[in-house]
Amino acid sequence: MKRTEDLLDEVKDIVRARGAVYGSSATNHRRISELWSGFLDTYVSPEQAAMCMLLVKVSRLSEGYQEDSVKDIIGYACVYNRIIAELRDDNTDENEKSL
Repeated sequence: MKRTEDLLDEVKDIVRARGAVYGSSATNHRRISELWSGFLDTYVSPEQAAMCMLLVKVSRLSEGYQEDSVKDIIGYACVYNRIIAELRDDNTDENEKSL
């Protein structure tokens, strides 16, 4: 098992790489929110979308430990945190904006 610091560094790199391909995670989760809201015919907030994505990964862990799912959970927790910070109009530092 990896040290926590190494795991967090990997997650940071993964989230930044995904951002380079897919754009801002907060913007992406706003789009997911809109799509799910339309499909389900009920409002799904961006933070709910992030939490649901996180819960998919938690479900996968019920089959046994997978480091990839743990990384995804950490990443989605960061996305959730960023969305909440934006909703509160907090001033996020530059490092967090890239997550």
